[in-house]
Amino acid sequence: MTLSNCPSLSLAWAPAARLLPVAPARVEIGPAVAAHVGEVAAAYGHRALVITGRHAWAAVGEEIARHLADAGVTPRVHMVDPDCTEACAADALSGLDAESVVGVGGGKALDLAKLVANQAGLPCITVPTSAATCAAWTALGNFYQPTGAFDFGRSLPHGPAAVLVDTALIARSPARLLASGLADTLAKWYETSASVSYAEADMTTRAAWTMAKFLHDEIRLWGVDAVADARAGRQTAAVDRAIEANICLAGTVGGLGGERCRSVAAHAVCNALTGMPGNADSWHGEKVAFGILTQLVLQDRVLEGQDLARFFQAIGVPITLAGLGYHLDEAQLDAVADHVCRPTSTVHHLPFPVTPARVKAAMKTADALLT
Repeated sequence: MTLSNCPSLSLAWAPAARLLPVAPARVEIGPAVAAHVGEVAAAYGHRALVITGRHAWAAVGEEIARHLADAGVTPRVHMVDPDCTEACAADALSGLDAESVVGVGGGKALDLAKLVANQAGLPCITVPTSAATCAAWTALGNFYQPTGAFDFGRSLPHGPAAVLVDTALIARSPARLLASGLADTLAKWYETSASVSYAEADMTTRAAWTMAKFLHDEIRLWGVDAVADARAGRQTAAVDRAIEANICLAGTVGGLGGERCRSVAAHAVCNALTGMPGNADSWHGEKVAFGILTQLVLQDRVLEGQDLARFFQAIGVPITLAGLGYHLDEAQLDAVADHVCRPTSTVHHLPFPVTPARVKAAMKTADALLT
């Protein structure tokens, strides 16, 4: 009897196949690993397009350029300006003469590098300069409008060819970015647990669920210490854990579990807020933190929201709209709620109907959780 005609091995029950770009092909973590960017890029050729942001390049550009030159790689530097937009990607692709793309900086620079590399069919090497997001790790990129408003996300067929998580370099970034990243990583648990039924999930999604819970529990143990150490300029075990959690493990949750494990109501609220005046005053993870609190209110988990809000306060993450830089009138709150509830929004991964009126009320309650 062959496998093809064995009744006990019938595949009639099997779900549709899924693409799981879980991790970059090569991962290096530790102090000084950014020094390897030249040798990694040289494996693909001697011409690299470097995509970066102005602040990141001012901080580390000289050393990155030196590492590339030492390996015989000639860089062409392209700045993210004014944002990770489709137009900026088109500019980077225009006249492209490179054999690899190197992303250096924060989430938007790394997203643009991945998106451009994918379009050009080139390997992408990411060198994060902060641990504010898991963008260095993931097989997806977000496009924004020139104003900074979220436009749309694009899934990619694979992750970066390499990620160099230089813990010493990242520890030099502002502590606020680390705290913002911890909030973004905590969202993995709140969004995964809200949208995934563990009992009904396949094994990879169960693994994502379990890792998201692990990250939540770990961050609640040492998150305050990590941010305090970072503020004091100390690179401690807690700081290193936070860096690894925010970039590597948070990215793995999304890679294993897919959209339901990385974007539900919290990110839907964050994305909607990016279109409002005051957006530039807060980071992605800080807006996500407010989104988590709003989601918990939607789920009738106000006491849990209050407890989490106190943790956010302890690590310096704003818990009110005003703290994020927003001073929204009723019409603007209506616009945010409408955006959250768009037909394509990930808020609809919640296991109950969500309406703009309900979202607006939840945002108002979240805004006053500790008052």
